[in-house]
Amino acid sequence: MSQLHLSNTIKKTLAASGAVLVLAGAAVGVAAAQAQPTPTPGPRAQFDTALANRLHISVDQLRQAIQGARQDVAASQPGTNGQGPRGFRGAGRGGFAFLNAEVQAVAGLFKETPQQLRAELPGNTLADLATKHGTTTDQVSATIVQTADQQIDQVASSRNLSADRVSQLKQQISERAQQFVTTHRFPARGSGTRS
Repeated sequence: MSQLHLSNTIKKTLAASGAVLVLAGAAVGVAAAQAQPTPTPGPRAQFDTALANRLHISVDQLRQAIQGARQDVAASQPGTNGQGPRGFRGAGRGGFAFLNAEVQAVAGLFKETPQQLRAELPGNTLADLATKHGTTTDQVSATIVQTADQQIDQVASSRNLSADRVSQLKQQISERAQQFVTTHRFPARGSGTRS
């Protein structure tokens, strides 16, 4: 009987030890999972969050609005194959974007095609190109502001933006356009950097 009792005790001890090991392993796994640092959002996610906060909307609403705007622009412009603006996307200095309509307008001011303008941009500012084409930075800035204002008016009517919001957006464009024209140097081809 003592041998049987000893055998049962060994089995119970082994079973208890196994259970302790399993629980300890689970605890270590949970602790490791909790210790993993939360990934830091990238620059685009940070920009989206900041913009959504300024507009007093959620990031999801912002992304839906951006997607809707891309579709609106694609639908209104022949030759885009539904793919949205083909300008220099994304924010430049001060959150300013140089998109397809602005590219076309500035190319018109320079009396060249948008393709010719795009070929000249890498490594240059718009101020550099204005001098080359015999125009002033004020003319380039005014062209960009006028084009952006027209786009804001179109979006305002289709999205029911308040007059105050439209005025704010136009003021921001007006304030940032001159700085963009004079200081934003478009990245040289293959450099992958912005200055």
